This record gives sequence, structure tokens and C-alpha cells, in this order.
Amino acid sequence: MNRDEMLSLPVAELLERTQTNVTADAHEGFDVAQVAYELAATPIEKGTAARQAGFRAEQADETPQVVQD
Repeated sequence: MNRDEMLSLPVAELLERTQTNVTADAHEGFDVAQVAYELAATPIEKGTAARQAGFRAEQADETPQVVQD
């Protein structure tokens, strides 16, 4: 899924797509979580997206710094 497609989806759907049972590829799940974080309008959405980004980054063998950036 490209970034333009992700930007057109509601945050709730993006957050669903960050789950491992929905998006198996860890790198793609991390990308989706980043977009979800950018689009999140509430603290709960932002927190969920941040948590998922950290989890998916770890699965993708990224450093913790990539999530902090």
C-alpha cells in the first residue's frame, strides 16, 4: 500500500492494519503505524499508533531510534 492510499484511510482502519494478523509484513506495518500517528487526532489514537510503531519496528529489526525520530 502506498502512502497516498494510506492517507485516504480513516485512522481507525490504519490502526487495524498495524496489527500483525492483518498486515503480516513488519516493515509495511511500521509504515502504516507512522501514517496513523501523523493523522491521529486524539491522544488515544496517537498512543496506539506510537505503541504499534514501536512493536512493528522491533519486528522489522529497526533500532529504537527510528521510532523516536
